[in-house]
Amino acid sequence: MKFFLSKINKKTWLSLLNNIGVEKKWLLSVKNQDNTDFMSLNIFSVNKDLIQIGATSFSRYDDFIDCSIFIFPEYLRKGFAKKYVIQLISVFNNIQFTVSKYNIN
Repeated sequence: MKFFLSKINKKTWLSLLNNIGVEKKWLLSVKNQDNTDFMSLNIFSVNKDLIQIGATSFSRYDDFIDCSIFIFPEYLRKGFAKKYVIQLISVFNNIQFTVSKYNIN
């Protein structure tokens, strides 16, 4: 399975995270970063339809990239987070991940 990223603006990214159920205090700390790329996380269905499964961000620093991953609960339960992390590790050798609790309704 291959994941596809689509660049989105900060407002759209925050809206996606709100729909996923991310804690508000965490959103406030992330949205003020200037060195961050905001992305929609997507896969293709069997019928070749693009399905949005979550959102991710890449904050760039001098020596590393910090990646935050947020996946809709129905896809999280299918193991998509683990598969996405494995794909990222195979592409970037200087990446670290931020783990944050979010609400699952």
